[in-house]
Amino acid sequence: MSENKKQLSSNKDQMINLGSVFMDVAKEWLMILLLTASAAIVAHVGMGRLRPPMYASTASIAVNNDNPAADLNNSAGADCYNNMTHESKSALLLVDTLQSGEMKAAVAQEMGTPFSGSISAQVIKDGNMVRFTVKSRSVRTSYLEAKAVLRCCDKLSDALFGGTEITVLRAPRAQDSPVNAGSNRKYVIAFAGLVFLGLCGLIALRSCLRETVRSIAEVDRKVDAKLLGAVAHKDKLIGAKGGSLITDPAVNPQYAQDLRRLAARISNEMSRKGQKILLVAGAGKDEGRSTVAAGLAMAMAEFGKQTVLIDTDFRHPSLHKILNLQDSKSMDLGNWLEKGSKAGDAELASMAQAMLCPVPDSELVAILNRKAAPQAMEKHSDLIRKLLGRLEDEADFIILDSACVDSYSDAEELANMADTSVIVVRQHHSEMRNIDEAITALGGRERMIGCIFNDADKNGLGANTVGKAYGY
Repeated sequence: MSENKKQLSSNKDQMINLGSVFMDVAKEWLMILLLTASAAIVAHVGMGRLRPPMYASTASIAVNNDNPAADLNNSAGADCYNNMTHESKSALLLVDTLQSGEMKAAVAQEMGTPFSGSISAQVIKDGNMVRFTVKSRSVRTSYLEAKAVLRCCDKLSDALFGGTEITVLRAPRAQDSPVNAGSNRKYVIAFAGLVFLGLCGLIALRSCLRETVRSIAEVDRKVDAKLLGAVAHKDKLIGAKGGSLITDPAVNPQYAQDLRRLAARISNEMSRKGQKILLVAGAGKDEGRSTVAAGLAMAMAEFGKQTVLIDTDFRHPSLHKILNLQDSKSMDLGNWLEKGSKAGDAELASMAQAMLCPVPDSELVAILNRKAAPQAMEKHSDLIRKLLGRLEDEADFIILDSACVDSYSDAEELANMADTSVIVVRQHHSEMRNIDEAITALGGRERMIGCIFNDADKNGLGANTVGKAYGY
């Protein structure tokens, strides 16, 4: 029984892996399309040089016996048969003559220019009729060369086909479209197809070689942090407008439910340990860290907990966009830090109140950053610590949204100020080495509540990542 369970688990992981590979390829559809189109253009130009367009002019002629002796005895069956045999043999000889180098030389001499094309001929239905085609690089040239072939046949008929005469059944007719356009198109399509498959194969190979967390089952096996839970993608309901917060009716109900469940679990554990300040971190960009931090804070506020959400991502602040507070009149944290470095305690307290921004339709209070301040942590870490100490006396929980760990040291410094932290790991996104380094920078498993597996596909079909970034 246990072996069967292991086999089923292995099969499910393999299916998820294949799904994530497919999604990685699908994410690069625009690049694949552009490179394939470029390859098709290059192939078209190359084929135009290697196999330039050829135009054809076709004519039909007949070989007839003009031997008077044969005409006198035309009533005799044997002579009639011999006459037909002679014409058939003459037609075959004419085919060989038309396709010979001597004919090309004769046409060149007739026209006074080098013969640039080709001549092909065939007997029609084993009789005395011959159809020939002259191919050249232009419609006009192919037509003129076909006319020259007829004139040369008249001149050579007596010398080569004694006792016969050549009759034109169909004058040369030129084709306006290239005769080799179809074959060139096939080569172009084949080359573009190979490029398309090659690009898909390279992206798929790169996806297979990437060491990421591809499924919920892999979190415990790969991530050195306790799995707190998984959050589904925040897809909006069909036809709904707006909505990325858990309080918005347009957001995916599963996504909102997952965040509320996680908020309850985290707040209970923090309350049990007497902790108030939680840092929400992520190894790299686009993990969905800011969105998760906003969702957890709003859920805790719904539980009746006095919660303050602070945007301490001084590199790429985004909470004001997620919370739809771009037009808020509250003071930014970055401005408070700049002014606070020269202010006294009383003025600091007054300015701190000016930073508090109530979030509409929620009991949540936020402290925002609308402009990047890259050096804020290095210059004002003492002020940030002082602000957290002041808020800690008044709030039940303080949620910090930080910059990504793998690019900056801000999160590591904030982890020393916070009571505990969670790391957000997005399905099949960051490399495992970056996740491991981020956990170490945050103080290791002992100092963390655990890991939140974000953007999770709970149906086992691969990560939902096509065109769905979290707007870092």
